[in-house]
Amino acid sequence: MSELRADLDAALRMVEPGQAPVDRAIRLGRRIRARRRVTAIVAVLAVGMVIVVGYPATTHRATGPVPAQPASRPVPITDQPPPPGAPAGVIAMGQVGTTAWQVSADKPSGPGQPGLPQCFAIALNPGGSTPLSGSVLDNGGSTQCDLRYPSQQVPAALDGAGGNAIYVMAGGVAPGVRYLVIQLADGQVIKPIPYPAYGARFVAYAAPLRDRVLAVTAYTSDGQLLRAVPFIQPGGMPAFGLWTAPGQPLPPTATVVLGSGTASGLRWSVTAYEGPWGTCVVTSPGGPGGSPTACRGTERTTSLTVLGLDAPEGSTSADVSGFAPLAATHITVTLTTGHSFQVPVMVVGNERMWSFSLASGQAVRRLTAESAAGQPIGSATMP
Repeated sequence: MSELRADLDAALRMVEPGQAPVDRAIRLGRRIRARRRVTAIVAVLAVGMVIVVGYPATTHRATGPVPAQPASRPVPITDQPPPPGAPAGVIAMGQVGTTAWQVSADKPSGPGQPGLPQCFAIALNPGGSTPLSGSVLDNGGSTQCDLRYPSQQVPAALDGAGGNAIYVMAGGVAPGVRYLVIQLADGQVIKPIPYPAYGARFVAYAAPLRDRVLAVTAYTSDGQLLRAVPFIQPGGMPAFGLWTAPGQPLPPTATVVLGSGTASGLRWSVTAYEGPWGTCVVTSPGGPGGSPTACRGTERTTSLTVLGLDAPEGSTSADVSGFAPLAATHITVTLTTGHSFQVPVMVVGNERMWSFSLASGQAVRRLTAESAAGQPIGSATMP
């Protein structure tokens, strides 16, 4: 071992170390710094180009509902029919994240009540200490008495309430509907299955307000598919007005302010939106965060029709809107006092629409659609 170590020491002493490559290292460092400067300049120019190119897009004013960004972390959602032994009237239950929810249809009762349920109750964390009260979900639940049922060519009629960052929707479904498939922006799919209660069939689902619904498809027992693209106000709940079969053409997209002004000292405005969701009317102050007053399909209207009557909370006035025959240029509104006034008919995509506001104490006796020559071409009364 000692002889090997002596041989290694002798061999190392014979190696003469050269000079350190200082000059070469300095030149290499200068080249690296130069490349870094070029890279930084290119990066700054690229960011500048993005800002210059993107600037007009940030200042463009949208003419329809603003698309919501999908949640970065999807909130897990479940939806299922009630289990055996559930209380009467329960039609669906599930969870949105850690929040449990349950929807029940109220049994029709009392004199003058129709044969089908008109109210449904939404409970958050049912069975817990959270009370079921309030008009929205901020207090743990809500009771809604505008339960809807499908009409011809409409497989499901959904409505609901929102709060606590989630919303819950429920409604009646047509006899042939087997289930719905709801596509969310975060990639999740909800499959509400109809459940019977008090002579009707219902579905319900819940989702985060921030998670946009892309589309809902109804699957029927005869193999047909009907699809609806919802209208959504920013921060609001989806509204479904138009259901179409595969390949059926969709209406053009249009946004028109039907009317605005002051009634009973309060400002009002009514805006109509037409697009793949059908035709939806939004009244102020039900702006961002609220729901449309009414939505419907876009079959060409051939008669004078009242679409919605909306009385904003805390207001003594009411906003009225509707459809007019294609040849109508204005609507004459005759009040019960005998006084009358005219409102213009506006073109909204494929439709002709109008709107006005009633002050406190005013009531409508008759609506008359008239042509440019002043000839009456249709009449209607308030619903």
